[in-house]
Amino acid sequence: MKVSLREQSEERVINERPESFYFAKYTDKQREQFQQCAVSSDDIYQQMYIVDTRPWKCLNLNEYNAKIESEIARQKAKCRKNRPGKKKRQLKIVCRQRKLEKAKMKKLEEEKLKKLMKKQKFQQKFNGKPNQRQGKGRKPMAGNKKQPPKPKYRTE
Repeated sequence: MKVSLREQSEERVINERPESFYFAKYTDKQREQFQQCAVSSDDIYQQMYIVDTRPWKCLNLNEYNAKIESEIARQKAKCRKNRPGKKKRQLKIVCRQRKLEKAKMKKLEEEKLKKLMKKQKFQQKFNGKPNQRQGKGRKPMAGNKKQPPKPKYRTE
C-alpha cells in the first residue's frame, strides 16, 4: 500500500466575462431610437436664438441657494443655546449682588433724607424749637430773652 502526502491540484477555473459585458451591440432599430432621442449640436444652436415669451422666472441657483443657506444658519443660531463660561457666570452673580447692595444703599439714603426733611419741617413749624411748643394764648418764657454773652476773661 502506497500513501501519498501530496495534495491534489485544484482545477483552475477561468472567470472571464463575456464581451457583451464590456461592449454593447445594438440592433438597427435601437440605433434609430437613440438618434431620435439624442440632441445634436445643430438643435442646440437653433434653440439659442429662440426667445421664450412665457412668464416664468429664471433663477440664479448660486444666489438662491446662498440665501436659503444663510436663513437656515440664522435659524440654527437662534435655536442654539450657548452656556457662558465659568468666569462669566461668576461675574454675573457678583454683578447681581452689587446691584442689590446699591439698591439697599439708595433706599437707606432716601430714608435718611425723608427723616431729615421731616425734622426740618417740624423745626420750621415750631420756630426752630423742637422741644418747646408755643400754643395759642401762651406767653414766651422769661428766660428766653437774649442776654449779652459773658466774657471769657476778666476785664476790670
